[in-house]
Amino acid sequence: MRASDRKPSLVSGRVASKLLSLNPDDNEAPSRISTRMHWAHGMTMGTARALLGSTALAKEPIGTSSGRPACASSAC
Repeated sequence: MRASDRKPSLVSGRVASKLLSLNPDDNEAPSRISTRMHWAHGMTMGTARALLGSTALAKEPIGTSSGRPACASSAC
């Protein structure tokens, strides 16, 4: 990977290959499968986050107007 000078992880590609009974026929297949799994995971989690954001749960404030984090007790 360019930012960290590490090789990209192929673990997700290997897991998907085993779960889906894929038999890659070339050396580049695990890399392609890993990339597709990465994008599929991101789109799935993005969709889940968007759906969660459209519910009443998203209406709760993350912090207070004073800049302090919100807390559950009245002593804050």
